[in-house]
Amino acid sequence: MHRISMALVGEGHQVTIIGRSRPNSNEIINQPYRQQRIGCLFDKGKLFYIEFNIRLLFRLLFLKTDLIGSVDLDTIVPVYFASFIRLKKRSFDAHELFPEVPELVGRPLTKKIWLWVERVFMKRFPIRYTVSESIADFYHKKYTLKFDVIRNLPISLPRLAAENNKSSDRYILYQGALNDGRGLVEMIYAMKEIDNYTLKIAGEGDLSASLSALVHTLHLQAKVIFLGNLAPSELVLVTRYASIGINLLENKGLSYYYSLANKFFDYMHAQVPIITMNFPEYVRINNDFKVAILLHDLDVRSIITAIQEIENDYESFRLNCKSAAPTYCWEKEAMQLVSLYRKV
Repeated sequence: MHRISMALVGEGHQVTIIGRSRPNSNEIINQPYRQQRIGCLFDKGKLFYIEFNIRLLFRLLFLKTDLIGSVDLDTIVPVYFASFIRLKKRSFDAHELFPEVPELVGRPLTKKIWLWVERVFMKRFPIRYTVSESIADFYHKKYTLKFDVIRNLPISLPRLAAENNKSSDRYILYQGALNDGRGLVEMIYAMKEIDNYTLKIAGEGDLSASLSALVHTLHLQAKVIFLGNLAPSELVLVTRYASIGINLLENKGLSYYYSLANKFFDYMHAQVPIITMNFPEYVRINNDFKVAILLHDLDVRSIITAIQEIENDYESFRLNCKSAAPTYCWEKEAMQLVSLYRKV
């Protein structure tokens, strides 16, 4: 959202991001765009979504704006009605296949509600874009709707890449949410057999406490280090000096299967070889630039084997990352994003 906002600010627009306020929210950092937060009495579940959508609708009805952008299905209803009532333009940004997220697996009624929202409202947005070609193709086949692709790519900055980024502190890095299905349990178990690296985990999530407990149970405190949530400037440095980057997901639905994680590109720009899944978007990129080992199965033995494969040809992987980075950079995506908004 920061990159999108900055691209539009660079075009001379005034941008406001509206999010939610939670008990553990960090302080807002001043940016060239405005930032607002909505406080809710409920933190999750159906009551949260109802409350948040009502509060968001009223906020949008009185916000000075020419265009209102919805990010994912959980904001599309209030954005549609606010823009319709006020005769304002609107856009839709799909960061994932929302009805296919793992949280909706086994909840058919809730999933049906989101599928209805998707079917009824998406077609009413003249600007539609998403984060991967796989998701764009999915929506075109399902609803014959055209989605442009705006990927979440890093800005090309020389400081991201360290030519000598293999210091004596050799570590494997995971950055992102500590949630179910991210391969973190398997990665921790793999560390029992990996002696020449430590594992650094940057982020927090639902599994923070249980993963920490697992590390203590396995007596791996010296080999697995939890960094917590890091500021973007701190995360850049941690990524820069990593030896291997981890981007693992269980195939828990189409949202994960069609995903294209921003951490994948963060590793690439830092010239850090990657271990990721054999999902369509990563296959597409790896066919052009072999920057990663792709896993067909998410298990401990596959992870260990992948690390060994990277070590055997480490310099080639690193140089491939360096070659790929200019192709996958935000500067190119920003031009496409700006062109979409110029049309309206």
